[in-house]
Amino acid sequence: MCTIPDVDWAAHVGGLLGGFVMGFIIFSLGIESRRWKTALFSMGCMIALVFYGMGVFFMIKERKDDVALEMEDVCKDHQGFFEDYECNCQLGDE
Repeated sequence: MCTIPDVDWAAHVGGLLGGFVMGFIIFSLGIESRRWKTALFSMGCMIALVFYGMGVFFMIKERKDDVALEMEDVCKDHQGFFEDYECNCQLGDE
């Protein structure tokens, strides 16, 4: 069994919340009452936009200048798992 290192737990929580919101939106489409359908669909879309905005905010807040250094660590991890792995993800003029 092969696992990928450096997978953050926040990605799993984001997937859970995203699935919940999409289920909420899809569920609202099956309701016959126009008022409830509109209300639930709108609420689901607003929740999705809030999560999206929070994600963008935290991505900007946590942006780091040493992305190339972080990618070197990831490439080294992958090279440890796969002998013929060629890292093409380096930034800059190399």
